[in-house]
Amino acid sequence: MNRQMILDMLRRTNDDLQRYVNEIPADRLRWHVENEWSAHATLWHLADIERNVFLHRLQRVTGETHPTLKYYDEQAAHHAHYDAGRTPADLLADFAGARQREIDLLEAQPDWSRWGLHETVQKRYSLEFIAQYAFRHTWEHLNQIANTHIAYELAHQD
Repeated sequence: MNRQMILDMLRRTNDDLQRYVNEIPADRLRWHVENEWSAHATLWHLADIERNVFLHRLQRVTGETHPTLKYYDEQAAHHAHYDAGRTPADLLADFAGARQREIDLLEAQPDWSRWGLHETVQKRYSLEFIAQYAFRHTWEHLNQIANTHIAYELAHQD
C-alpha cells in the first residue's frame, strides 16, 4: 500500500464516519445491546483514541528520534472519562480535527520508516504502521456503530 493510498483512506474513513453518524437519528445513538457500547460510546472512544493515541504517537515519532510510545489503557480511559453528555457533533469535530492533524503530519514527513518503540510490546511502530492502524481502527468501529444501528432496527421491528 503506498503513501497516497493510506492518506486517501484516512480521509475517506473520516468522511464515512461523519456521514454515517449524521444519518443515525439522535434518539438511537445512545441505545445499545446489553454489554455492548452504544454508537455514542463508540464515537467517544474513536475521538479519544484518535487524539490520545494515534495523533500523540505520530507527533512523537515525527518530532523525536526513536521515542518510547506509552501504553494507553483504553478501557480505563473510557471508564474514567466517558462523557455521555458530549454531543455527536462535538465528538465528530474532535475526531476530524485530530485526524486532519495526523494527515498534515504524515504529508509533511517524507520518511515514513521513522519509528517509536512501544513500551509494553517492545515493537517498533513506524509512521506507516501507525497510519494504517488508525485507518483500520476507524473502520472496525464504524462497523461496530453500523452493527449497533442494525441491532436497534431488528429489536424495534413491528
